[in-house]
Amino acid sequence: MKRKLIVKLLVVALVISLGVLVLPSIIGAISLSGEYDSHSGAININGTTTIELAVATPGDGKFIQLDVGSWIILKFPGDYLAEPDGTAAADLRIVIFDALFPADAEISVSLDGSSWTVIGVFSDTANIDIDLESIGAVKFVKVDQGNFYIDQAYPNLGFDLDAVVALNAGIPPNTKSDILINSGVPGKGLENAPGLDKPFNPKSQAGENAGKK
Repeated sequence: MKRKLIVKLLVVALVISLGVLVLPSIIGAISLSGEYDSHSGAININGTTTIELAVATPGDGKFIQLDVGSWIILKFPGDYLAEPDGTAAADLRIVIFDALFPADAEISVSLDGSSWTVIGVFSDTANIDIDLESIGAVKFVKVDQGNFYIDQAYPNLGFDLDAVVALNAGIPPNTKSDILINSGVPGKGLENAPGLDKPFNPKSQAGENAGKK
């Protein structure tokens, strides 16, 4: 019995030393492509007939090219967000079609589609990987050609975009106010009540028992 216990303790120690126990935040994370939300200005569609299809799937031979002054916004479907995974690894990828006819565009991200954080201006010569650790979760990604660089020999062939991919996509847990409201707890102001904008402790049963008598 002692020998089995010692073996189990050694296994636990090995797991901790390998850092396995610091990874639960990314277990179950999935890679998820964004979908078309909106755009402004002229956009050239390649390999298909609609913008929606052109930016839906990376590596399928379909893509768009932005024209001068145009922009496009993509969002992640349903309740999914691109989330930081707690490491320096990329959480979000802007997928480029190819490196021909280089052009620059400004990349911005947003959680609500109203307040935007500018990541920077990038060239479309290689995929753009973004670590969200200092930014937080995002729902929307904007690619803005604006008046940034376009090869003057091909003025209509701006920044080419194949897809936007959340490398670490997840659905945020319901907040305390969400759970209380959905459980039928009466009361006004639950949406904005102090302290209810965060999820319950997953180790407790408070969320499961909310609203029960």
